[in-house]
Amino acid sequence: MQEEEIAECLWMPVDEFLSSNTIHLFNKTIVRAAIRSDGVSPVEIPGYGSSNDFEFFMPPDVMT
Repeated sequence: MQEEEIAECLWMPVDEFLSSNTIHLFNKTIVRAAIRSDGVSPVEIPGYGSSNDFEFFMPPDVMT
């Protein structure tokens, strides 16, 4: 991750994030899944490309 990305992050309350009209449903779905789970772990999604290029974090039972 690049430091510039972190510096430009907008931190906001989760409820505000989830109710925002400017946040895409994909991102809201990821946040809801994280909130409802016991945690997330790095996973590889077959066919999506190298883990060197993409990082996905999902609840452990999602990929079973």
